[in-house]
Amino acid sequence: MAKQTTRQLPEDSGDCEPREQAAWFTRRNERIDGTVARRNHEIDRQIDAEWEEDCKQFAAEWTPEVTQDRQAEWNAAIKAGKVTDRNGKVDHNKVKGLEAELGWTLVDLKRAIRG
Repeated sequence: MAKQTTRQLPEDSGDCEPREQAAWFTRRNERIDGTVARRNHEIDRQIDAEWEEDCKQFAAEWTPEVTQDRQAEWNAAIKAGKVTDRNGKVDHNKVKGLEAELGWTLVDLKRAIRG
């Protein structure tokens, strides 16, 4: 059977009743939870700001005209068989190679098309 460990109060707390001990841990956990919540809120704000900046940059690069041109370029590569093997199945290594050659990814193209 695994050895059970009990939570210990700080050294200077002395002996106290279980209710006092439970209250102490509750207050302690509330302080910790508040700190974590503030940190999470700060992180969420930072992520939101970075996402908004990314969206602005993406929209500036992927205008409707650029999206149409790139979609046509992608479709032409597919029709030319640049991403399929001898059996006509998609070769993901060739897809990655085509993306590197074009300088943008299929995921970006799909994101631009969805708007």
